[in-house]
Amino acid sequence: RIECSDDIAITAKSDIVVLTAGTARRPGETRLDLVGRNASIVRNIVPKVLQHSPECPICVVSNPCDVMTAVASRAAGPNVPPGQIFGSGTALDSSRLRSLIGATLDVD
Repeated sequence: RIECSDDIAITAKSDIVVLTAGTARRPGETRLDLVGRNASIVRNIVPKVLQHSPECPICVVSNPCDVMTAVASRAAGPNVPPGQIFGSGTALDSSRLRSLIGATLDVD
């Protein structure tokens, strides 16, 4: 069952939490411009998720994903084992890079 909400309590006893929290990029704004705003949101949410589901994996998809995953890991604290918090950004970034290389070399 997949549920979504802005109520953190819904995450209680989750098998996995996909963290999509953050604000959208504004026109002309770089990925790194998002860091301050989205880091604050992630720092606020992660400890609350872990209160309700202390052992569940958290998949971070908030942008910029690589940075937000590091922020989430730090916000979780030292008692969260490596790998419990992870990001999906490298798959997306790899796909983007592959597309750019393909376009540059005229390869499908």
